[in-house]
Amino acid sequence: MKEVNVSIPNKEHLEYFIEIITSALKHVEFALTYKLRVLRIKIFGERDEVIQSVNIVKTYGKMYSRSVTPNAGGYYAHHLKLIQQISTRIISIDSISSVLKHSGTDSYIKDQEIFTKASMKEVQYILSQLYDLIQETPRNVRTQTMKRVLLTVSYITKYPPEFIIDQGMSLGYFKVSKDTITVNQDPEKCIKNLISELSGDKTRKKFNEYTNNQSSSGQIYIKE
Repeated sequence: MKEVNVSIPNKEHLEYFIEIITSALKHVEFALTYKLRVLRIKIFGERDEVIQSVNIVKTYGKMYSRSVTPNAGGYYAHHLKLIQQISTRIISIDSISSVLKHSGTDSYIKDQEIFTKASMKEVQYILSQLYDLIQETPRNVRTQTMKRVLLTVSYITKYPPEFIIDQGMSLGYFKVSKDTITVNQDPEKCIKNLISELSGDKTRKKFNEYTNNQSSSGQIYIKE
């Protein structure tokens, strides 16, 4: 048996960290107690598994601390492993960071961390929304760059991915090469321009016409 202590000053974050280690410690038994802003984790099992589990808890403890405590600039650091540990949904951190940025929240990536002023809860919400959007994305969208552009524009404008592709193709932002849809210019410029192009009542009318055409051809979009 080994005991690990993790400082959790804010009790609001306790459930979040317990969720992380519950998912991570699948091969050992453990007991938790929380007192005086410290979570004590007693780990039971075979020696090697216990030692490995102690290291896992320490690693996630450091990641967790950076994820809930902003640095001097007000940025949280959300590690990819931490994001994946509490979600079975896999979306690239490039796409998450892009959505944050174009939603008006400062964000940048360094190594495997997203540095942002958004909390982990906000990041998890975006991940969930992007996961739903990726399910609607055609299979001939294969590159990570195209997915990032498409998911960002779809999330910001609230239009479904196939409509974004239809408009992007007609406006010259996308192209088809060997049955794969790709970006036809600088990705960041493409995102900004498409968001701008697809705002306003004119696009709403185009979308209504598009959905009517899709309905008549047997392809129906259901979008909240």
